[in-house]
Amino acid sequence: MATEILTDFAVHGAHVSDHGQAERALGRLEVAGHRPETLYADSGYASGQSILNAAADGTDLYTPVVATRLPPDQVGREQFIFDEATGEVLSCPEGHAPIRHGERSTTNAKGPTLHAYFKAKFCLACPLLGRCVVRPPNSGGTGSYHVELLPRLRARDQASARQRDSAWWQPYRTRAGVEATMSELKRAHGLGRLRVRRRVKVQYMVALKLTACNVKRWLRVRRPALPAPAPARRPGPGGPGQHGWCWVAASRLRQLATEMAGQLRRLFLGPHPQRS
Repeated sequence: MATEILTDFAVHGAHVSDHGQAERALGRLEVAGHRPETLYADSGYASGQSILNAAADGTDLYTPVVATRLPPDQVGREQFIFDEATGEVLSCPEGHAPIRHGERSTTNAKGPTLHAYFKAKFCLACPLLGRCVVRPPNSGGTGSYHVELLPRLRARDQASARQRDSAWWQPYRTRAGVEATMSELKRAHGLGRLRVRRRVKVQYMVALKLTACNVKRWLRVRRPALPAPAPARRPGPGGPGQHGWCWVAASRLRQLATEMAGQLRRLFLGPHPQRS
């Protein structure tokens, strides 16, 4: 199994949303030369816009999309046929072409966005009407049905459709490995109980703890297996006994600490110069 190394972290307040954090992390990884081809992220980091932004820079943001207000059997925009050059709809899932395209105000954006309009008689007779993303006219009965064509809504619907397939979740199991890392940082390095305040100090302490975790993981890979130490001889009747085994354990720990110190010295300071 490959060794997992921590390559990025960020510290922010509990009031800050997770949306947009994946894009910032990818930007930092780009600067460090570690931008991944695939980034597995928690659902809190997912949005249609973040998926589009990551894909534009060459990264597949592999994350579940939470769409609580959408029915599980919804017929989304991923089933419409689009002209990729213009972003307009060529036909709906039932094969009907829109009668026109135009902009209208919406709650999904600050300004008007592009919509496709369909004849009401086709939509009212469609067997998919109750599950389709098309919306009825605001007048209540007359007028054309319409569907919003924002690129981020298309990306969200495509991601939501992909995750309905059980095969999609197989690669996503990779992300579960970070939970063990978080547990290790809290349990073995005290990440959950920092004794400092202020953001700069917290960032400094987190960086030190993550560096220590990386060094330990690196040493586990590079350190050769140590031979078991010989039983320690301790004066007194009765052989090693309980205190003798403690002596053996202490001897082994000293031997391990000496080797780890030597490897750390070589890692950060380089080999000792040869004396003539």
